[in-house]
Amino acid sequence: MAGEHDASTDSPGDNLAWRSLVLFGVGAALAALGSLVSGSLLEGRLQSPGPVTVWAADRGASRVYGLDANCIVARAIDVSSPLRVASAGARGVWIVRARDAHARSAHDLVLASDEGRVELELEIEQCIDLSSTRAGDALCVTRDDVGRRRAWRISHDGDREALGEAGDLTAIADLSGSIALGTSRGELLRIYMDGRERSCAVLARSIVDLAAGPHADSVWVLDSGREVFLIDAHDRVVWRSATGIDARTIAPIPSAELVWVTESHTPRARRLGRIDGRNAGGLECSDFGTIAAERAVGLPGGGVLFALPGALVHRDERGRPSPGQGGFHTLVDVAPR
Repeated sequence: MAGEHDASTDSPGDNLAWRSLVLFGVGAALAALGSLVSGSLLEGRLQSPGPVTVWAADRGASRVYGLDANCIVARAIDVSSPLRVASAGARGVWIVRARDAHARSAHDLVLASDEGRVELELEIEQCIDLSSTRAGDALCVTRDDVGRRRAWRISHDGDREALGEAGDLTAIADLSGSIALGTSRGELLRIYMDGRERSCAVLARSIVDLAAGPHADSVWVLDSGREVFLIDAHDRVVWRSATGIDARTIAPIPSAELVWVTESHTPRARRLGRIDGRNAGGLECSDFGTIAAERAVGLPGGGVLFALPGALVHRDERGRPSPGQGGFHTLVDVAPR
């Protein structure tokens, strides 16, 4: 009987055609067709995978995957109900998982090695945002049962450092000289290595996402009011633009004044920013399916990986389809290595 098939044993790349048709429509199925090749490469029939460049959390399969630069799966780590991932550098990957399989329950923070060994496991409150430092420490914003939100830095040996507490914290990101915190009041806070904290003027209506910028201690800020900002180390606005969409996540291009923003309810994304100091205009992608991307990762050169429930959809620097990876169950997060 069809109902007796255990889909959790399938590898990404299995059953790609029907998964793409059901979840994303014909357009996304064609766009992800290159994943059929990647699925073969995954099993080593054509070549071995390269080093991990992206981590992806598949909640439905209870696995976290490490993929190489060609979207070939190089690692598969079994972990129940993963919700978020962030790089731990050479130590592997940080994983937030739901403790009882419900996303709104209390969470666990897991540090897993590249080989899949659990090196650390901590009970934490509900995780609102997860990222990591260049040194591989975890950064997270948590919320307790009464709505209190706190920011933490957690080392690989389990030491916790409280970075701040407020009822309106929304996002956290590691910069080159400080850690940035965003609030629902649109305020950007910086915490420096010596413990100093500086609050800049309110930048936005409500900060919904943060990411490290391309310059020393700069930061990308996404506002709920459909704007994106690039802020320098002195809290000055270097560049700003209307997003034109109801964006909820940002995916910066490494070492460039370019950033992808993805819409929260429809399959639509735009790349915004500057090239050589000039406005690059908005490159738009809206042909990657019928379901909005959960998360995205900006790629060197200007491309992007979109995490849809069943596939990683790849677009190059001109927004054209490139080989991705399909056959996942329920992708919920993706992060660069």
